[in-house]
Amino acid sequence: YIASQSHSNGVSHIECYDCCKNLDIPFNYSNYEQFEKKEDGSYDESKAKWYPTSQVIGDIANQCGFAGSSPSVSRIDSLCYLDFKGKSCRQILEMVSKIGVGWFSANSDNQLIFTPFYPDKSGFSIAEIDRTEIQLRGTKTISGIVAEDEVYGGIYSSGASWKNSERISGRRITAEIAASMTSQILGSGGSYKYNGWECSAAIVSMPYNIGDCIAYDGKLLPILDISCDFTALGIIAAMSAPAADTSFSEYQDLYSRQLDGTVKLDRVFGCSRITRDGVKLVCGDSEEYGFKTFAGGLAEFGGAMLDSVMPDEIVTVSETDTAVEQRIIYGGKTYTLKYTKDGTKKSNISFKEVVV
Repeated sequence: YIASQSHSNGVSHIECYDCCKNLDIPFNYSNYEQFEKKEDGSYDESKAKWYPTSQVIGDIANQCGFAGSSPSVSRIDSLCYLDFKGKSCRQILEMVSKIGVGWFSANSDNQLIFTPFYPDKSGFSIAEIDRTEIQLRGTKTISGIVAEDEVYGGIYSSGASWKNSERISGRRITAEIAASMTSQILGSGGSYKYNGWECSAAIVSMPYNIGDCIAYDGKLLPILDISCDFTALGIIAAMSAPAADTSFSEYQDLYSRQLDGTVKLDRVFGCSRITRDGVKLVCGDSEEYGFKTFAGGLAEFGGAMLDSVMPDEIVTVSETDTAVEQRIIYGGKTYTLKYTKDGTKKSNISFKEVVV
């Protein structure tokens, strides 16, 4: 699709993008519900509702102008409301692609497709006369990963030394998922050599895809960034991949460590999670119970509170047909409970700590 164009002295300059340019629009989740419904039609606010990942991706494709498509992605077959609420389409696809270890793109039929990463590939050779100099930016041999779960905070390491580990993160990563991701990244050889590189201009017969490789000097150079000019000389491509990170991947400066120690939105801490709607107590992925507050400091909890701390002693100080006073001892502290009664009705209730 044409994004901009200009014409001067018989030469036209046209800049084009595919539908991936539209992915920054907010995802329309108005047809999705956060909670399951009860038999009476009301919502059960303790039961989170889950949706097939392919359904969400299909809606993203439709909203962004792709032809009908809903590619399947391994390891993350369902999403809950909080996975896509308030996010852009690109943010949702990035989240899914992290777990699938791959990337989304548009194919020639204008379909949104997912391509998983695999290291065992061959490369295309480009003659030296048809390109500028290839600049290498370092090599890193990856033989393990350190995976962090962005929801529950679990960290899973494959045990490789820090020099040969790559740090990744994603939502709801388990030990099994981390092991599967490691196997995919390392391939059959048990390790992957990543090469950073750049070539500012090369004449190519066709635009290469992200993830393709260039064969050069016995190395495979992955194409992670490419832009093409269509000229009278042919297709001229600028291609590159970022420099390899060969530093201590576990190192974090003081500021970063302080940020990591803060409470993060939607991350589970023990049995609780901070959301945009307030504090939730959670049980697994499907159950959560929140609080509502009212004037006067009154709070309503969506579940049931079980008080495991029982009084040490309850003593009735006085009791008549119209009034009752009791002394209640909790953990060494004494309180008085007073109220008047009229049949089954109790009023004028007071509960105060007293010093005995």
